[in-house]
Amino acid sequence: MLKNTSTLQAATDALGRTQAISQETDDIAVDVIGELGSQKAALIRTRDRLAETDEEVNKSRRLITEIGCRIFQNRIIVIVVIIVELVILAGVLYWKFGSKKKK
Repeated sequence: MLKNTSTLQAATDALGRTQAISQETDDIAVDVIGELGSQKAALIRTRDRLAETDEEVNKSRRLITEIGCRIFQNRIIVIVVIIVELVILAGVLYWKFGSKKKK
């Protein structure tokens, strides 16, 4: 009977330790789930910010391309204006000095 009592006591102690370990495991699991929820929220915010940043970079890229095209157009216009001015200057010089030699 004493042996049965000690066996029962050992089983009760083992069951108590098992329950304590089970409770600790549950507490750890609850903490981990809470932390994972926070990390998920942070990842979602980061993904959204990344999408917004990508959109802004695409807008900037389009704007820079447009600016480059306008710079090229402006250079062409300036070159054409300079050529026209040179032609006009050459015409004026010819009219002013070239026509006097013939008279």
